[in-house]
Amino acid sequence: MDRTKDLMEVFRGLVSDCGATEDKLRKLREYARQSIPGVWHYPDDREPCPHCDSSGANRRHLPQAGIRGYLGTGPFAIVSDTPSGDVHFRSRQASLYYAKLKSHGLGSAFQTDVFNTARDTRDPDEQKALFLAQIEIVRPKAMLVMDMSSRPRKRGGGWHYNGPIQPLEKHLQADGFSLVVAPDFDLRAATATCEPPAGTRFSFEVYRIYHYVKLTDSRLDANPEAAWENRFNAALKMAQLTMKIAELEAALQKSPSIGKSTL
Repeated sequence: MDRTKDLMEVFRGLVSDCGATEDKLRKLREYARQSIPGVWHYPDDREPCPHCDSSGANRRHLPQAGIRGYLGTGPFAIVSDTPSGDVHFRSRQASLYYAKLKSHGLGSAFQTDVFNTARDTRDPDEQKALFLAQIEIVRPKAMLVMDMSSRPRKRGGGWHYNGPIQPLEKHLQADGFSLVVAPDFDLRAATATCEPPAGTRFSFEVYRIYHYVKLTDSRLDANPEAAWENRFNAALKMAQLTMKIAELEAALQKSPSIGKSTL
C-alpha cells in the first residue's frame, strides 16, 4: 500500500472546502500542530508563532516586516531542510535574511521545510505527503532552496548533496511529480513538474541559495555575508528572468499575433 498516496488524498480532502490558498495552508498548519510532535513552521507577520510565544525567547514577534512565512502564496517558494538555526529570528543572520526578502519584494514568498519536525519524531510518509500537498496548493513559479553546501559531490552514477535538494528529489518521486537535476547544478539546480489528479499541470525551476544561518563557507569566503547576498541576488535575478520569459511564451501561445509586425 502506498501510504504517501493515501495521505495525499487525506490532505486534499482536508483543504477541499477552503477557497483561498492561504486558507488551505492554514488548514494544513492546523493539522500539523495538532498531529505532529515538535512541528515548526516559518512564522508570518499576522499570526503569532506558538513556538516562540511558549518558549518566552522572543518578546517581540518576528517577522514584523510584511513577511508571510508559511502562509505566503507565491509565486516564489523558499525551501529549507529541517527546523534548525535561529527559529526565534533574533540573530544577525535572520535579520539579514528577512531584510533581504523585504527589499526584493518577496514578502509573499511561501516558506517551508522539506521536513517540518525533527528526525526523532518524524513520520517520513506524512512529511512527504505534507510537502507535496503544499506544492500542489501554492503552485510556485520558482523555488529557492537553502542549500547547505557550495557544490554537490559526484558519487558513482548519481549525486550526493549536503542540503535539501536530495530529500526534495526523493519527495518528488511520487505519482504526478518529478524533479530533474540540472547537469551543471550551478544556480539553477533542477526542474520540477507537477500534475495533480484532476488538476492543471505546472512546472517550476529550482535555484540554490545558502541557508540564512550558514550563510556561506567562511573558510572560503572572506566576507560570508557579501557572498551570501551575491548568491541570493544572482539566483533571484535568474529566476525572475526565467519567469518573465515563461510569461511571454504563454502570452504568445494564447495570441500568436503578439510580437509580429503589422504592415
